[in-house]
Amino acid sequence: MLFFPALPALRSSLRNRLIAAFGLSFLALASLGGFAGWQLRQVNTAAVEIRDRWLPSVRVLGELRFATSHVRLNGARVLMTSEPEVRADALRRRAGFATDIEALRARYEALISSPGERRLYDAFAAAWAAYVAQDAPLLSGAAGDPAALQTFNTDLARLSIRA
Repeated sequence: MLFFPALPALRSSLRNRLIAAFGLSFLALASLGGFAGWQLRQVNTAAVEIRDRWLPSVRVLGELRFATSHVRLNGARVLMTSEPEVRADALRRRAGFATDIEALRARYEALISSPGERRLYDAFAAAWAAYVAQDAPLLSGAAGDPAALQTFNTDLARLSIRA
């Protein structure tokens, strides 16, 4: 029984057959190792992209979400309280978070890396501008104004969800 009929030199001894078998095994193993190394490079490239591009964006977006929520929270405090000290504190905090939002937006704009991400950011920017435009007049009104509270809880709530 001949495994390699085309190679007459391998018919001669068991030693030659074992050398050929181990040579082929080594060649297969080396090929598999090379392929694994190439795949690991692909995984590393993806990990570097996540680390350098996506994680900083996600971190800034989390901070941006926190700041926008606190702008809304302090706006609610302004509308619902009649105490001048609490109202002044809420307005001061709201202004601080609004300043933070502008800085965070500038940081995030530098991290945008795709057209889809740009489209989403532009939609956020438009919704946020509409929210701020409608929110500012409400905050200067009297505390507990039913019309202001209604607008805050309906129109501004929808805009804050979009933003």
